[in-house]
Amino acid sequence: MPHPLELGRQLLLVAAAAAILTVVAGPAVGQATDAEFDALRRAGKTAELETPARERLAKHAGDDVALWHLARAEVHTHEEEFDEAQTLLGAIKPGTDVALAEAARDATSALGLALLDDGQAARARKVFERQVAAYPRYAFAHFGLGRVLLEQKELDGAIAALERALQLDPRSRAHYRLGIAYQGKGDAARALAMFQQFLGYSPDGRAADDARKRIEQLTKAG
Repeated sequence: MPHPLELGRQLLLVAAAAAILTVVAGPAVGQATDAEFDALRRAGKTAELETPARERLAKHAGDDVALWHLARAEVHTHEEEFDEAQTLLGAIKPGTDVALAEAARDATSALGLALLDDGQAARARKVFERQVAAYPRYAFAHFGLGRVLLEQKELDGAIAALERALQLDPRSRAHYRLGIAYQGKGDAARALAMFQQFLGYSPDGRAADDARKRIEQLTKAG
C-alpha cells in the first residue's frame, strides 16, 4: 500500500488528467486510450494511471490553470478538506468556456453533497442555493437543495425543489426522497407512488431496501 502522501500525489495527477479529459477533449472523445484511462480511473487503479496521467498533462501543459484548480478541488473534496475545495472552486473563472463552467458546476455540486454527508447541512444549503440561482435549469442543483431541505425538515421546500429536479431531468433519481417528504407530510398515496417509481429503476441498495420498508409501513397503515 502506498504511503498516504504518495497516494495523494497520485490522486492529484489522475484528477488533473481526468479534468483535462473532460474539459479539453470534451464529449467528442472516442479514442480507446481515453476510454481505457477513464475505466482505470473509475476502478480506482491510481498507480497504473500515474504514467498515462503524466503523459496527458504534458500534452496539455499550456491549457488553463483553472484545470489544476478544478482537479485539486476534487481531491480536497474527496479528502474532506472542504475549505480548500471551496476556495479553489471559487477561484475558477470559466468566462466563455462552457465545458469548464459545467465541470466547475458539477464539482461544486459534489462539494455540496459531501458537506451534507458530513453533517454540514447549513453550509451545503448555501452551496446549492447559489447553484440554483446561477444555474436555474441545472437539475442536480435543485436535487441537492431538495436533499438539504429534507434533512432540515422543511418538507414543502424539499418537495418543490425535488419536483423541479424531476421536471428538468426525469433521470434525476429524486423519487426516493420525494417519497420520504410526502410520507412526512402524511400523503401516503403520493409517497407510495414515489417509492414504487424509484424501485422501478433502482431495485438494489440501501435506499431500495428502505423504500420497501416504507412501502410496507404505508400499506399496513392504509
